[in-house]
Amino acid sequence: MLVFECPFCNAKLQAAEERAADGILCVNCQATANRVHDPLQSAQPGVRRVREDDDNEDDDDAKPRATKASSGAGAAAAGAGMGIGMILLIVGGIGACCLCVPGILAALIIPAVLKVRDAAANVQAVNTAKMIAMACHAHNDTYKFFPSPSMQPPAGNSRDLSWRVSILPFMDQQPLFAQFDTNQGWQGPRNQPLLNRMPMEFASAAGAGKATSETKFQYFTGPNTLFPDPLTKVRVFEIRDGASNTFLFAEAATVVPWSKPADMVVGPGPLPLPEAKFIAAMADGTARMVNRRTASDEVLRQLINPNDGKFGPPGWGD
Repeated sequence: MLVFECPFCNAKLQAAEERAADGILCVNCQATANRVHDPLQSAQPGVRRVREDDDNEDDDDAKPRATKASSGAGAAAAGAGMGIGMILLIVGGIGACCLCVPGILAALIIPAVLKVRDAAANVQAVNTAKMIAMACHAHNDTYKFFPSPSMQPPAGNSRDLSWRVSILPFMDQQPLFAQFDTNQGWQGPRNQPLLNRMPMEFASAAGAGKATSETKFQYFTGPNTLFPDPLTKVRVFEIRDGASNTFLFAEAATVVPWSKPADMVVGPGPLPLPEAKFIAAMADGTARMVNRRTASDEVLRQLINPNDGKFGPPGWGD
């Protein structure tokens, strides 16, 4: 006789051993038990199944984790690869900038620097011309006339020296003036060596700071100018068009020895002035840069002639 539990209601059932494999009707739940129920399995129903399921789930979980781990490693590797690529790109870009930027900067900065340098040189040259004009005014204050193209001689004695020598005492150049022999011409044995002692103020804008023996700063001479004659004595109050409307001297197109009484001669042809621009000092002691594009020869002749009643149009030479 076998004793076992109903697998449905756990009621105690009995059956002969020869009928253990047949179906037994449970008197409690009226269910048919068609096989012998293992007591161990009844005591712990579903345990084995659950464990197997757990094992399967663990296996299933392991696979995704492995996959995730491998995916994470791949992403990290990809991220590292992208990081290296970006680093190489940045380094390459910096290198290219280091090579290209100096050239670009040079192309932009050098013209600007040259332009500023030219402007500064022009300002300095204009200021220098103003200093020369003020020296001429100091000569006028002392002797009551502007220095003549040729230095005024004593009675009966001709001097072949330039007006530029005459104003040396008014330019803080008295020691140099004292070395000139005023009884000799600019090529005299005592005066000839002084050619190389030209003051820097007489250097033109192009040669500013380089003391040579030649200058572009010259008077306008000849008919219809402030100095029609080499020994003309001009007084400021005698300028009919006004000192502010009349040229005193200017930067010529060609150079002359600074101590020689040689200046621009104005004739019927083109004016002996630079083609683009030049520095000019007015008879009132001011100085400016004159632009030839806005000042034709006709306009400039109005400013060269001190007695024609013409003053040039507004904005001339700007």
